[in-house]
Amino acid sequence: MKTNIMNRNINQDYLETEFKQDYLNLDETVAISAEGTIFKIGDIVKHDGSENKEETAIISHFSKDLKSYDVIAHTNRGFGRISFIYH
Repeated sequence: MKTNIMNRNINQDYLETEFKQDYLNLDETVAISAEGTIFKIGDIVKHDGSENKEETAIISHFSKDLKSYDVIAHTNRGFGRISFIYH
């Protein structure tokens, strides 16, 4: 079943800055970036830092960086903070 990624952004217009941070659900299968974008394992994503803007990767799992409090998406092409990936 294909998921509609158009419904994967949370409107944060009225959200206080202190709540704009990365979140990871308890079983580490779904993450929400500080920008309000929702990701899940199996999503096809692109990375802001990629030289090839058409290059995609598939999320295999998430982890937490306990020092920076960032949520990291691990893909078949590498890993990066979820704030730098997009659908």
